[in-house]
Amino acid sequence: MRDGRRYTYYIVLSIIFAAVYLLQSGIGLLPRIFAVSPLPLLPLVTVIAMFESKAAAFAYGLFAGLLMDILSRRFFCFNTLFFAVAAVAVALLIELMFNNAPRTAAVLGGVVCAAYYFIYWLAFLLPSTGDAAAFLVRFSLVGAVYSWLFTWPFYFLLRWMSQREHRRAI
Repeated sequence: MRDGRRYTYYIVLSIIFAAVYLLQSGIGLLPRIFAVSPLPLLPLVTVIAMFESKAAAFAYGLFAGLLMDILSRRFFCFNTLFFAVAAVAVALLIELMFNNAPRTAAVLGGVVCAAYYFIYWLAFLLPSTGDAAAFLVRFSLVGAVYSWLFTWPFYFLLRWMSQREHRRAI
């Protein structure tokens, strides 16, 4: 691709990234299910990692984690570390093992969302809640599934953008 078009692609991707972050952190913009808000940045970073290089995936994962850590009341850097590692892991899995397909996006998006909520529950909620098993089902499971539902719109949007850029480059 020509450099000018590639920069335009990254600018549009960053605008989508910022819009999703504002949608996620905005008060009342996304409906809550059982008092759980989704984290659409999780599947967005997963899908970005599927279409970009390891370095770009790391950069977007790091940035998403930093944005979430800014609003976090818990351990600073948890989100940064998780998002960066998850993004690089997904990029490596796509490069070495899996095809970039909607089913793969669904599986990887589900694994990343489930891993995030389980590790969050294990590290922060298990020690501080009395009924940890009920909290796992009520909070973590609902949050992971709710966040995972954003995988398909992001996947098809980024696939369309990527195909459009590749067609222009030819």
